[in-house]
Amino acid sequence: MSFWDLKFIKCDKYKIAIFLSPRIGSTTLFKTICDINYGGHVQRDKRIEMCREHIVESPPSDYKKYAFVRNPYSRVYSTFIFQCAIRRSSNPMSFHEFIKKYVINSKKLRKHKLLMPFKNILKLLPEDTKLCRFENFSPELKSILDENEIKYEEIIHSNKSRLNSYSKNSYENDYRNEEKFIIRCVYQWDLEKLNYTFDSYGDLPLVRYLKK
Repeated sequence: MSFWDLKFIKCDKYKIAIFLSPRIGSTTLFKTICDINYGGHVQRDKRIEMCREHIVESPPSDYKKYAFVRNPYSRVYSTFIFQCAIRRSSNPMSFHEFIKKYVINSKKLRKHKLLMPFKNILKLLPEDTKLCRFENFSPELKSILDENEIKYEEIIHSNKSRLNSYSKNSYENDYRNEEKFIIRCVYQWDLEKLNYTFDSYGDLPLVRYLKK
């Protein structure tokens, strides 16, 4: 977990703020805005302390605000890989066991920042926040920078999920009917309101609309 999880990182020069959600590009977003704040590349070992002052729960009302959303199916699977495979947990478990332990258990789910439904995250966002798709991460981030006339070097997705190291067949095989059913039940609001299915997505609504 990072100290910036579920908070905004702001850039005072350009009056923008981006919400940082774990497993939804937060490391890259944090790095990008830190570099912009200091006018160049900030070394990794200095980045956290230098940029801590730019982390806020509520950005100024006149700032443009952005937040990325992600398909619950891939976000849950990415979290499983991150916790159980990449970190080489001392108690390895299958995807089915992971779902049973963390997703079905409502108490653990509410406290688990990596798995928290967007319906809960929405409460932390101002109504004028613009939503962006993680599935189009680099183009969406570039669009944010272009929209605010911010020049930046090539965007490199840091700490990228290693879903690519797992074949598409592994992803689809792990998601049997039971696992899909659990995700549909637990993340029903997210799937319907954010227009996600197992392997596709539609247009995003405005946060203001979602809060009605």
